[in-house]
Amino acid sequence: MEQGIEKTGGSVVVIDRDELFVRLITTMFQNRGWKTKGYTTSSAALQALQENAMEPPDLLIADHSAPGGAVQSLLDKARQRYPGLYCLLLSGNRKVLPLLLPENTAFIHKPVRPSHLLQVAEKLLHPRKPISD
Repeated sequence: MEQGIEKTGGSVVVIDRDELFVRLITTMFQNRGWKTKGYTTSSAALQALQENAMEPPDLLIADHSAPGGAVQSLLDKARQRYPGLYCLLLSGNRKVLPLLLPENTAFIHKPVRPSHLLQVAEKLLHPRKPISD
């Protein structure tokens, strides 16, 4: 039997310029048994990745326009180090279109309800498991 996101106890990295949003999302995952790391810039997350200062993540949630450099570069480097990493990209810019997303990647326009973010993360991590409302 597959387990939901509440039971998996994985590791998630959250990157967003909004510190309150980072705290909200990391707390949501912590309350579900996940280990979390949060960053307000992609450069800080990249530095932690390069210094092995983070546990290998199962899921990386990143604002497409997070300050500190190209998020795509961070994702590429994270996936080189952690093959099979799942990524959830967010953007408040409606002009950013989720075209040609790499495998194991989902996209959500902001603002996003925390419950919707959890649903998308669940579907990304367990694609064959039906999601109930």
